[in-house]
Amino acid sequence: MESLIRQATFIFVGTVAQDQRHDHERSSSSDSTAVVRVDEIVEAPGAPPDLKGQEITVKLATAGS
Repeated sequence: MESLIRQATFIFVGTVAQDQRHDHERSSSSDSTAVVRVDEIVEAPGAPPDLKGQEITVKLATAGS
């Protein structure tokens, strides 16, 4: 977990809005990504401003997780 925290651009609490495997229109389909709504920012020194409430595409640590 500590290694992931050190690598993170920002840390947030979110809700998976859509699994990319089932959404070919929003971005390229992949088992390694998901669309996530940002519910709360925990730490965001490298994040764009105003992410709370936005949907972002995230790369999953493990494909299909």
